[in-house]
This record gives sequence, C-alpha cells and structure tokens, in this order.
Amino acid sequence: MGIKKRSVCELEIIDLAFGGKGLAKPDGFPVFVDRCVPGDRVRVKIVKKKKGWAEAKLIEILSRSSLRREARCRYADFCGGCKWQQIPYEIQLAYKKQHVVQSLAHIGRLSHVPVKEVIPSDQAFEYRNKMEFSCSARRWLMPEELADDTVAKDLGIGLHVPGTFDQVIDIHHCDIMPEQGNAILAHVREFIRTSGLPAYHLRHHTGFWRYVMLRHSVALNQWMVNIVTRDKNRSVVTRLADSLAGSFDNLASIVNNITDAKSGVSTGKEEILLHGRAVITERLGRFAFEISANSFSRPTPGPVKNCMTWWPVTVISSAGKRSWICIPAPAPSPFGCRTRPPGSPESKLLKPRWRMLKKTQPSILSTTVNFWWAISGRCCRNCQKPRTLW
Repeated sequence: MGIKKRSVCELEIIDLAFGGKGLAKPDGFPVFVDRCVPGDRVRVKIVKKKKGWAEAKLIEILSRSSLRREARCRYADFCGGCKWQQIPYEIQLAYKKQHVVQSLAHIGRLSHVPVKEVIPSDQAFEYRNKMEFSCSARRWLMPEELADDTVAKDLGIGLHVPGTFDQVIDIHHCDIMPEQGNAILAHVREFIRTSGLPAYHLRHHTGFWRYVMLRHSVALNQWMVNIVTRDKNRSVVTRLADSLAGSFDNLASIVNNITDAKSGVSTGKEEILLHGRAVITERLGRFAFEISANSFSRPTPGPVKNCMTWWPVTVISSAGKRSWICIPAPAPSPFGCRTRPPGSPESKLLKPRWRMLKKTQPSILSTTVNFWWAISGRCCRNCQKPRTLW
C-alpha cells in the first residue's frame, strides 16, 4: 500500500505507540493514528508523511476492537487529558510497562534491564489533586453542537484540544479530579459569566479572566482555588472569593495570581491572598507538606504512596550547619549502582549508555536517574556506598 499525504485509506491498528496513539503498519510502514485501540479497523486520512513514518487523522471506525469500551468522560475523544479511557485499566498498565521496556531497549540500548510490573493506582478516577483550566473568550464546540445554530461560541473554561493553544473545550465535568472540584468549577464559571468582565482571548491577548486552578489535599480534604487574571481588580476577585467561601466550607485557600505575560503560563507576577492561608497542607506518610499555588507537587498522591520509600538527605544551611532530613523518593532507578569498580563489566556497560542518554533523552534522565542520584546519600537502595559521579 502506497502511503501518500492527504490520501484516505483503511488500516488495521496493531499496537499502541508511546504517547497513546494507535499504530498501524501497512506493508511495514508505521502510521500513527490518534483515538484508536489495537484491533480497530479504521478509515483514516494521512495528514503528515515522513521518510520513515506517517500520521493520520481518524475518519471512521469500521470495526471496533474487542478491547474497546465506552469512555466514562464525554470529552475523552477530544480533550488531551484522558486518551486511554476507552481501554480497560489493567490493559493500560500492560501497555505502560511495554513502553518502558521499548524505550530502554530502543533509546537507551539497554535490552536486558529487568522491568517489574506496574504498581496500579487505587483509584482509576478522581485521583488528581491539581487541575488547571484555561479561560477562553471563544470556546471550542463539541461535534454535536456544530449543527445547532443556537449554540453560542462564547465563554469556555476547560482544557485545550490537543495540538492547539487557542482551542479550549468548555469542561462541565472532569472525571479525573474529585467530584467537589466540578462543583467549585461550576460556581466559578457562573460568576465569571455574570461578572461583566471578558475572558482572556488567547490570540489577541485581551480580556481579564485567564485560568482557574484547583488544588486538593487528599489527607485533610482541603481545597485551594487560584484565580489567575490579566489585570489587578481587587473588588471583583474579592466578591468571587467571598461567594466561594460562603458556598464551600472546606476552602482553605483562595488566591489571585496576576500576570499579563503572553505565554500560556499560570504563574503570576503578583499574588494576592483572598481567603484563608496562602498554602494547603498535604501528608505523605508521617510528613506534612505545605503546598502553595505556584509550587510543584505530584498531582497523583495515591500512586506515590504505593511506590514511596524515604531517603536520608544531608542539608547544609547558609550558615554552614549540617543536618539530616528524610524526603519521599520514587522507586530506585533501573540502571542500578553508579559506583561500580573501575573497569568492571557493569561500569563499561553503563557509562556509554549514561552518556548517550544524557545527550539524547535528558527528560528521561531527569525523572528516572538524575533526581535519584543527585540528592540521595546512597548509591542505590541496595548498597550504602557513598555517592560518586563519573
């Protein structure tokens, strides 16, 4: 089968590629198709053609895979947050493990590294403790709305259509955050709609309301609402904060971040505390963490607890005082110990792989290697050798 750009063809999806796209191989040529499941037979249009691969857009599912099921979320086929909802969770875990094995083998050239089974989450839905919704003056219409001329293309508060910066789906119910978050979001949406101030226009960079960011403390059932605006208008955001605090009794923090930056970043240049404290408290094990609006915190605390150990870390203050603390750590790196004896077979194997990965896949190293080795006082979980660098 000759694959040409803008041509329409029928394909059999045989696998899931890294990133969630379906993979077909007509005559051995890889074609990636979004929103597909292995076993689907689909009609697609080729939208991008390279020498060694192509991308296609789904037109129609001709026959459904036995793995496919109806997604719980009505936005799943269009929103970038939950691409795999149409696949049973246990099958998702199997493909996640497969992708790790393939990445180590094809990118890192580490074909003999043992990869354990994926540790499943206790919750397949309502597991995220942070959601960030964009405000848009012109929302993206769902397919069933396109034929209805009475539907207004006005305010939208939600998530972006994948591959776009200015197309926002108006999300009325998100299944991956706790149910109360949807009620808070609906309250904010109604206030913004009647506030008389426009939502931000993502192309013209005008308007007032920019983002609605929600954080949830699972341990204490506290919520933080971060309203991000383009300009400072204390009276309006205070009215919104008072309205929220009067409707929800477990809002521990409401803040207003202000930024006129044209980039799509919700971090404000100025932050105003409107209600409660500037942080919420989350617990992992016996430790409590104070999380602010602009800080980074793992958005899926449930799986972290299942994978977590505690590391001793040396901390040296500005005055030179040395102390020890324990921090939560992920499972140890599959690359094992860095302090092999010089000239050992393990050292010869790992050194070139480390250097190659450092150049080609820094993002992988930042999450699986660098963090673990940079702050741990030990070489790896199974030994007590002092940490050394190559």
